[in-house]
Amino acid sequence: MEKTRVCQICSGDLWGGKEAVSAVLARGIAVSSRIEGSAVVFREGRLLEELREAGLRVDLVDERTHGARAIAGALKRILRGTNAHVLHAHGHKEHVLG
Repeated sequence: MEKTRVCQICSGDLWGGKEAVSAVLARGIAVSSRIEGSAVVFREGRLLEELREAGLRVDLVDERTHGARAIAGALKRILRGTNAHVLHAHGHKEHVLG
């Protein structure tokens, strides 16, 4: 049976509620035999490290050096590469770009 591929998008600029939720989801995905996870974050920091430690593929699209159009283009390429079935976005910016 094919695994469901889930990609999370979260800015990761701070450590708060949405970042903690992303980390908890990543740990759950990591132990699931039915889900394969990946993530895209917009800043280096604790979230990026937590997601990698959980075993997810994590792509960084740094919002400090990429504008909205460039981020959207990068997301498009990344999502095509992961062939995700589900996109889970956390936050206003992430929802719009996702």
